[in-house]
Amino acid sequence: TGVQTCALPISYLKSLHMNQRLSMVSDVFLPLSRQMIQIQVGSQNLAGEINQYYSNEEVSADRSTFSRMARELYPYAIQKKFTQAEQLLIKASSDEPDPIPQFKKMLSVLKHQFEDLTNSRDQAQFDRELISFQVGLQTLTKRIEDETDKITAEARAKGQQNLLTNVGLSLLLVLMVIFCMGLAYQVLNPLPQLIQSLKKLTGGDFDQNIKVKKSDQDEIGQLAREFNRMLSALKDRDQKIKSQQKELLQSEKLAAIGQLSAEVVHEIRNPLISISLNIDWLQSEITDSNPE
Repeated sequence: TGVQTCALPISYLKSLHMNQRLSMVSDVFLPLSRQMIQIQVGSQNLAGEINQYYSNEEVSADRSTFSRMARELYPYAIQKKFTQAEQLLIKASSDEPDPIPQFKKMLSVLKHQFEDLTNSRDQAQFDRELISFQVGLQTLTKRIEDETDKITAEARAKGQQNLLTNVGLSLLLVLMVIFCMGLAYQVLNPLPQLIQSLKKLTGGDFDQNIKVKKSDQDEIGQLAREFNRMLSALKDRDQKIKSQQKELLQSEKLAAIGQLSAEVVHEIRNPLISISLNIDWLQSEITDSNPE
């Protein structure tokens, strides 16, 4: 449709048009040029035979057979070439681009000239019709060759332009790849340090830090900053835990000393109480007795 055609890139449309013209050269112009050459060769052979026929004044038995070949067989072969050339132009294109109608018209005129040539009654008329036919044949052949050379030159120029365009795009692609690789290296550079720090972190090493530039504002840079803050928080918490462990250990030591002291006091207090009770009993017994 017209809308779809307008939506296509202009360069693609130009390439498509050039491919169609090149296809016309290979499928129409070159075969048509070969047909014209064969018609030219056939007409030259016919002219040679006709001239020999008219120049031979002697009557012979072969003259009737020769006349039939000159008047029927040669024109039949050439008319067949005309028919093949017409078929090439008919199936050339449905919309008939610019040179095709001209070729059809010139071929039709040339075909009528050949009919006049074959219908000539004497050598003088034959020679006049032959000159007119050869001029028309050369004109059509030259026109086909010019159109073929024109399309070939355009295709060559288009190919060189496409080559330069492809080279430029390739260089641009290489530069983009190099730029992307450099950007990726700059962005992903903290990742190996981050992985190494994570390995050390699993071993309990909190005394580390990932170097991050202030200009790194991407996701990797933010991840590295958050990792550094996490390491700092883990380090502070580890120090607090170690301090609390020391305090707890000191408290356990003091509790053990207190318990040991209590047991020692208990073991000493029991015999002292027994001694004190016996002293009290002895006092009560010896109060009214002998002082000894």
